Amino acid sequence: MARNKYPEVTVEKILEVSQRLFMEKGYDNTTIQDIVNELGGLTKGAIYHHFKSKEEIIDALSDFFLTTIRLLSYKSKST
Repeated sequence: MARNKYPEVTVEKILEVSQRLFMEKGYDNTTIQDIVNELGGLTKGAIYHHFKSKEEIIDALSDFFLTTIRLLSYKSKST
């Protein structure tokens, strides 16, 4: 299989699917295989290429949300 020229797109897909599944099933009840099943063609190897574990995925989601909150807070203070 050819290497993806846009790994950030793959990471974004993984995070989007993971977020949805964590919300629907809960973090503890979501497996890496559940995420793979929802990714439409990506493999478990693709996930592990970008994230070492499910915990690393939730950490990335947390970082994203914290950054978003900080940016929104900053914007609201500057207006």
